[in-house]
Amino acid sequence: MDKVKKLLSNVEISGTIVVTAGLLIGAILSYALQYVMGNGKLITLSEYGLFTALLSLSNILTIPYIAFGKSIVMLTSELKAEEKFDILTNLFWKFNLILFFIGILVFILLVFLRSYISVFLNISNSNMIIYFASFIALSLAGLLPAAYLQGLLRFKAFSFFTILSAALRLLFPVILVFLGFGIGGAYLGMGISAVVSFIASLFLLKKNFVAYKKQDLRSYYSKFYSIGFASLLISAGLILLNNLDVVLVKHYFSEVDTGIYSALVTVGKVLLFGTATVGIVMFPIISGLYTKGEDYSKKFNTLFIIQIVLVVFGTAFFYFFPSFITNLLFKNFTASIIYLPRFSIFMGLYVLVEFMILFLLAINKLKVYILLICATFIQSFLIVLFHRNIFQIINVNIIVSLVLFLLILLYHFIYIRPACAGRPAYYRK
Repeated sequence: MDKVKKLLSNVEISGTIVVTAGLLIGAILSYALQYVMGNGKLITLSEYGLFTALLSLSNILTIPYIAFGKSIVMLTSELKAEEKFDILTNLFWKFNLILFFIGILVFILLVFLRSYISVFLNISNSNMIIYFASFIALSLAGLLPAAYLQGLLRFKAFSFFTILSAALRLLFPVILVFLGFGIGGAYLGMGISAVVSFIASLFLLKKNFVAYKKQDLRSYYSKFYSIGFASLLISAGLILLNNLDVVLVKHYFSEVDTGIYSALVTVGKVLLFGTATVGIVMFPIISGLYTKGEDYSKKFNTLFIIQIVLVVFGTAFFYFFPSFITNLLFKNFTASIIYLPRFSIFMGLYVLVEFMILFLLAINKLKVYILLICATFIQSFLIVLFHRNIFQIINVNIIVSLVLFLLILLYHFIYIRPACAGRPAYYRK
């Protein structure tokens, strides 16, 4: 019992368990939405293909959001380490004001481009994009609270916020779809859920907010922007690597094949959500230690081992039991079973790539974006050349992800570890 208590007192272990539990429940709720949409009762299979394609497009369009969030996590972890909670509070409201105006501009831009988007994705009703644009704009509301909770190492609150957001993201879309608003209503509902989640997050963050006076924040804005560009490119690479294939499949394949591939991605990403939680825990921990000039090697090694174990066991389970997993989660997606073993390999490799890139970002090794962006260009180029069937798409994803992971590992062992050997602290300007 004492050993168990000691193990759980370790922030890497306890944080991983808490975040994994939160994201797992959140993923179940998210996939409940996918199930409701994909079971053929509310929308057809071809409509579900459109729903998933737009969801992947939203992941691509919100790349700047993800980059913004990662930069905020780094800045928050640094300010927490320095105990500057007045600055944290001030920046929270300043950044939210900026995000509000960005949301308005994004909505106007997408509405203006709705005809072009509809043509590319073979959407007959361009007004669908108006609902989609409202979701993209309103989803900005949930960005800052999640980043703050992660950067503050408040993993229990982060998990609660994740579960609450996912529950609301299920509730509002289902209600609007049931009322007859279709796919457009689903996206409008997801946007509304983000706003409600933001309001709830203020109660979670209240304990970390303090009174503040008018301050000169230019130095903090400069610090944010200094990591923002590289973080943007890194986030772009990660999101494109995991979503560009779905958009290209929607462009090249029939509606039925697009629906099958969308179902495959839906099932396969259960593995992603179930194993990628370690990186969420690792990122603020390593960033905080790096800021304070403390040795982060032991914590990184522990978390890396945990990540490897989760990926190996998770991928093996999906590889050897595709029928069981598919029938358990989505009985209507049986056409995707044949592709799941191979697709699970891609998901496992993607998790490892994401983990290593987040680690390098945490220790300010920002030029890794060069490898990542090159990989996404190669991925898209190969899919354009080889898209005869779904297996070819998956093979391209596996090859690109494997080569990228090996190159990042090579960079780590050649440049990172030797530079740190024999030094009391890993902190390097």
